Amino acid sequence: MHKKILRTLFFLLCMVTLCSMPAFATEARASSQIMSYSAVLTQSSHGQLSISFSIKATNAMSKIGASRVVIQRYDGTSWASEYTYTIQNTPALQTSGRSFYAVELPYSPSYPQSTYRAIVYFYVESSSEISTAIGTSNTV
Repeated sequence: MHKKILRTLFFLLCMVTLCSMPAFATEARASSQIMSYSAVLTQSSHGQLSISFSIKATNAMSKIGASRVVIQRYDGTSWASEYTYTIQNTPALQTSGRSFYAVELPYSPSYPQSTYRAIVYFYVESSSEISTAIGTSNTV
């Protein structure tokens, strides 16, 4: 009797494990309009930063690019926002009528010896839908 209960519990545990695996293995797509995106941060030998990002959509969009890019500095315990590129201060974040867009933004860090990263808020807009995604660059 004891073995039968153990076997049943083991079987149930196996079934729960097998049924839950696909949920972890599935990669969520940002939207039906965004095919891919990336953000890369590099640092020159003089300490200047360069943020490069690209986004690829399924079709030509009325707007494609990013709604904002946030430069963050690690202060030893957390990430602190140091500067934000927006459409208002950097219109080159977006373009129109294209399915692929890439941008490179220069940045002079306030603390050149610190660790930095960039958070890119990707954005595409068609006549019927707006899609967004968030990408984090590597750290330098």
